[in-house]
Amino acid sequence: MIIAVLGATGVSGGFVVTEAAERGHDVVAIARNPSSNPADGIQIATADLQSGRGLVHALDGVDAIIDCSNTPSGSKATQFFTQAHQNLLQARKPSVHYVLLSIVGAHAVPMAYYKAKAAQERLWAADPHASLVRSTQFHQFAEQMLHRMGLGPVAVIPRMRVQPIAAESAASVLVSVAEAGPSAVHEIAGPREESLVDMARHIKSSRRSVVPLTIPGAAGRAIRDGALLSATADKHGPSFDDWLTSGRN
Repeated sequence: MIIAVLGATGVSGGFVVTEAAERGHDVVAIARNPSSNPADGIQIATADLQSGRGLVHALDGVDAIIDCSNTPSGSKATQFFTQAHQNLLQARKPSVHYVLLSIVGAHAVPMAYYKAKAAQERLWAADPHASLVRSTQFHQFAEQMLHRMGLGPVAVIPRMRVQPIAAESAASVLVSVAEAGPSAVHEIAGPREESLVDMARHIKSSRRSVVPLTIPGAAGRAIRDGALLSATADKHGPSFDDWLTSGRN
């Protein structure tokens, strides 16, 4: 089948492109600034979800779409996902299977980005040809936060309970869901709970000292009380420690 991957240059999107190609699918890797050196079986397409530029051409003839698109802006994330939804509706044939990657706990954490992902889920909820895969944070999340929250020699890391999963494992599930056709909500998580602060302290490539931050208010309570964990999700390894040991970080 022909699988289009939105956000193909991101962490999750990159692994999805590789996984789908390794399974023998023809892959259309879509991004605003795509790589110029694709592997065999991978077609590169330049398109912009927010403006819609290039989407019709990029999605022409595809059998399934896996949406790993993202935006770094929390305050404008809802606007981004809403506009992207409208543009995809216009560019995508209604019968094409659409697989959305979202976040476990998005409806339970009153932060701008999580609210935006929850809103994105609601936009697609009524589509009979859409599938939803909610994932916990990836193992890479700790290193990303070290960079994002770095202040010179220190990094201020929120006190947060997480259940990290390998992005490679999430990619495998996303491709399997795309292959299976439209289905119900899928929740996936890593094998065990971790502290984000402890995870950050285990990243050897960073020389920053980790300073724990207690986020105030309802959002802070939610992430400390386990809103981003799932007892019912399908669990996939490796654990964060095993992932670090394997050198895949």
